[in-house]
Amino acid sequence: MIASTGWSVDIFIDEDEDEDEDERTTRAEARLHTNDKTHLIGRGTARRNEQVHLHR
Repeated sequence: MIASTGWSVDIFIDEDEDEDEDERTTRAEARLHTNDKTHLIGRGTARRNEQVHLHR
């Protein structure tokens, strides 16, 4: 017999601009909810500099 488990993830993303420089900071948080009492949270940040251009 195969047992299946369901999990859910909430993802929050926020971005704000730095007025003094041409940078934006993006913050992200992921929250994993399981069927038991295990809850995991992961957080990260990233900065983007407007002076750096990507070529497509």
